[in-house]
Amino acid sequence: MVSGEAGLGKSRIAAALAERLQAEPHIRLRYFCSPYHRDSALYPFIDQLGRASGFASDELPAAQAR
Repeated sequence: MVSGEAGLGKSRIAAALAERLQAEPHIRLRYFCSPYHRDSALYPFIDQLGRASGFASDELPAAQAR
């Protein structure tokens, strides 16, 4: 995790790392927060798991548990 005040170069650090790893086999996961899910810090990760599992966005939790 990279955090800090605006303008310190966080994006540049991430870009430099991505450039350095370009030739290496890897999987890059990027997560972004949403103002609609402020009460759930894990929402981006939970959403990714749901998408990877093939769940439909309107599918009920009981159906997902099968």
